[in-house]
Amino acid sequence: MITLPISGACAGDANPDFWFPEVPKGRPSIRKTKILVDQINYAIDICNGCINRDECLDEGMKQENIAFGIWGGLMAGERIRLTDMPEEGYTPQSDEGLALEFTVRMEPWVRW
Repeated sequence: MITLPISGACAGDANPDFWFPEVPKGRPSIRKTKILVDQINYAIDICNGCINRDECLDEGMKQENIAFGIWGGLMAGERIRLTDMPEEGYTPQSDEGLALEFTVRMEPWVRW
């Protein structure tokens, strides 16, 4: 488990893995996708009600965290989009590419 420098609403939650969803390989079944989406939405809902959301988002924007997990209510791909990466000519690192692709796949299902 990762130790955060701040203590938010997620601290001590019974489902800590929900903040670090596993990117499914290949095309997941509808059942697995629904489970994953429910877990992501659960984590985002907890974040949205947290008094430390801004501090958490700042932590999630750090280079070592940018491509992983849900921080401050935003999935990695959403946080990457918030950086000043150029729209054209940018080649994401492999983890960033996976995070962007995963976020695009989940966007129709996730509550922001």
